[in-house]
Amino acid sequence: MSLEVVDTNVWAVANGQHPEATQQCVHECITFLFDRNKKFVFDSDFKILTEYRSVMPIGSTMNRFLNEIQKNPARVEWVDLEKTDPPNEQKDGDWYSVLPNSDDLFTFDKSDRKFLAAALAIALRQIPVSLVNASDSDWCEIVNFLAANNITFKDLCELCNSSI
Repeated sequence: MSLEVVDTNVWAVANGQHPEATQQCVHECITFLFDRNKKFVFDSDFKILTEYRSVMPIGSTMNRFLNEIQKNPARVEWVDLEKTDPPNEQKDGDWYSVLPNSDDLFTFDKSDRKFLAAALAIALRQIPVSLVNASDSDWCEIVNFLAANNITFKDLCELCNSSI
């Protein structure tokens, strides 16, 4: 079973909340999320789950599915993410001890750092992990960083190669 760190945009696209997404993109996201061979990575402070829930209406199919997998230990890998001060005092947003001191990461979307930290935490255990995106072009800027840190990048809607 593969370990997957999924950006919130994948859930939003699958739930029909990204009007610019093509039908193919929506289909790819739904197919990916409902694949029973996937194991999702969540943080023990629930930051990832909280963000997912912020984009899903209560009672929606995706919200019910998230509730189901959250309770299933065979479908979830939990990671502890230690928050710390950024190494560069002029930068803001959440910073995690697992993140390296890198200029690329200081400018990276601060709301996505939790996903990156979760993927790095798994990769440091030498366990294969993927970071999954549908509609956020910020990930395209750090594809080489992900690869250098043994994180597979899955671009479900091929955003990094074209527009959604």
